[in-house]
Amino acid sequence: MKQFLISFIIYSVAVLTAAKDYNGAIDKEFEEFRTLSQSKSDELRFDRYYRYEEIERFLNKLEGSNDNVKVENVGKTFEGRNIKTVTITKGDGKSRNSVFIDAGIHAREWIAPAMSLYLIDQLTDSKSNFSKLLDLMDFVIQPVVNPDGYDYTFRFFRLWRKTRSYQSIVSCRGVDANRNYDFEWSTAGASDNPCAETYHGVKPFSENETIASRDIIERIKDKCKFFLTFHSYGNYLIYPNGYTKDLPENWEDQDEVAKAGADAIEQATGTKYRYGSVSNTLYIASGASTDYAYGAAKIPIAICMELPGGGFFGFDLPASEIENTVKESIIGVQAMVETVARKYPN
Repeated sequence: MKQFLISFIIYSVAVLTAAKDYNGAIDKEFEEFRTLSQSKSDELRFDRYYRYEEIERFLNKLEGSNDNVKVENVGKTFEGRNIKTVTITKGDGKSRNSVFIDAGIHAREWIAPAMSLYLIDQLTDSKSNFSKLLDLMDFVIQPVVNPDGYDYTFRFFRLWRKTRSYQSIVSCRGVDANRNYDFEWSTAGASDNPCAETYHGVKPFSENETIASRDIIERIKDKCKFFLTFHSYGNYLIYPNGYTKDLPENWEDQDEVAKAGADAIEQATGTKYRYGSVSNTLYIASGASTDYAYGAAKIPIAICMELPGGGFFGFDLPASEIENTVKESIIGVQAMVETVARKYPN
């Protein structure tokens, strides 16, 4: 009995300490966000995270100031927010293959939308070396796949992952959008429990958000040679298959592209990335966007870039680390795009 009481006290102290640390970390992050968001500058900065309405305003303004940028509303979220894509081209009238990039499918991974915004910023800046990538490929970018969930993390629960749809009157809300794609849906590595973080939904493409993503992919798939999705966290460059440990038919091509990104980052900064198939490098996961892009849409290269983590939970990378992270990560993106363009010329 004495030993039980000692164990219980130790456990209770640990729980209370963890809760205190968690609350402290979140309070610190939101205070940092509140302070930085008071800036009146219209210039896109990478010392803070942006709310979704701010991202929308930035994209709309960008289209109005750049003839080579097209911003589209490609759907509505469950809660009625616009789902946007940005198409960026060289503007010389030449037909090029394309790369499709998305971010923010998991709401809590704030560094992923920040990375997509940095990429947009660099591609549209004629003084940036990265704008030269437009000589190779057109870019179609979906900066935030899951706007409802992303907004929810700012207002209520920082670690929310899923969409915000109602599954039924009595069940938990939301679907893991990255288990909701119609390729090997619900076969492994996804949950049928509506309260689970990896809940796959009642059917494939049950979510407005994944329907919008699917429609973009289907529209551009004939010219699209590279699908890239930003996530966090963990320094990984991973490709199909997720639903099985069997490698994709063209695994050597996928591996070559992922390796190019990992090598470029390591050579430039010393940061190491692991690369390989999703199931053999991380875990089994079915109904994911990379498997759909490769297996259903037949886009030859499909890679998930798990960006570096930080903070208390890994997902809450401090705002002070955004700039270093995006500047480092774009080096890998550049190397991968160049490798894909070389393997699949226009």
